[in-house]
Amino acid sequence: MNGRIERVWSTFKQLLRAFDIRNEAELQATLDLLCSLLANSIHLEVEFPPKELHMKKSRFTEEQIVRILKEVEAGTKVVETCRKHGISEATYYQWKSKYAGLEVSQLRHLKDVEGELARLKRMYADLALEHHALKDVLSRKG
Repeated sequence: MNGRIERVWSTFKQLLRAFDIRNEAELQATLDLLCSLLANSIHLEVEFPPKELHMKKSRFTEEQIVRILKEVEAGTKVVETCRKHGISEATYYQWKSKYAGLEVSQLRHLKDVEGELARLKRMYADLALEHHALKDVLSRKG
């Protein structure tokens, strides 16, 4: 690939990573943008509908997770506890590695911080993508 096609392909991959493209209209808008950049035409302003950036909601509240972890700490077998609450042992051990020793308020705070971090990472990806697109436009004009 020549340098220009590589830059466009790189931009396309960044767009796919930066935006959560879930339907045909969003994909078409992304492809239109790339075609315009490739053809050196006017830069299209693609406006994706705003999406709330949330982590996947757990079926279990913070209180339930802490209670399940403390059940096993109190002496109940892991297999029995998992069967009782309808979770896999893998889920239990993931929770244990992440949340062992935390109280409910600390767990809530941790989940809030993780959600904010995910939102900030997305924001950074969007800004980095805009920065690279603007640099590309300026390099063509100059």
